[in-house]
Formats: sequence, structure tokens, C-alpha cells
Amino acid sequence: MILSAKLHKDFWAELKEEKPDLKKLNTIGSQITEAGNAITENYTEISNITSSNSEVLYSYAHYLMLVNGDFTEGRE
Repeated sequence: MILSAKLHKDFWAELKEEKPDLKKLNTIGSQITEAGNAITENYTEISNITSSNSEVLYSYAHYLMLVNGDFTEGRE
């Protein structure tokens, strides 16, 4: 989750540049997608093993809301 947050920060920092490097944005965007997919897969695996672990659910919800900006899914 920390890597994903850093990648998001790097992506937006590059966009703020006067002339953003599109190749760099594409690379970072791909890394964001890979990290997000890995986080979702890991969450699914962990939740299958420990079906009622509130700490895992809480952490994943925070990731969805604060890093991905998906407040609807995070609240659910």
C-alpha cells in the first residue's frame, strides 16, 4: 500500500510539471495498476483465510479511500 501511495504521489507530481513526461506518466500509471491489482489480490486472499479480521478490512478500506479515492467502495 505504501508503494501504491508513493506511485500516486509521483504521478501527480509529474502532472504538475510544466511539460509532463508522457513516457514517465505511462510507466508510473502501469506501476500503479500493477500495485493496485496486487493489493486487491492480497486482500482477497487474506480475507478468505481470516474472514472476520477487522484490521485487514479497515486497512483495505483506508487504502481505497485515501489512495485510490474510491470513497464508495471504501465505505462499503
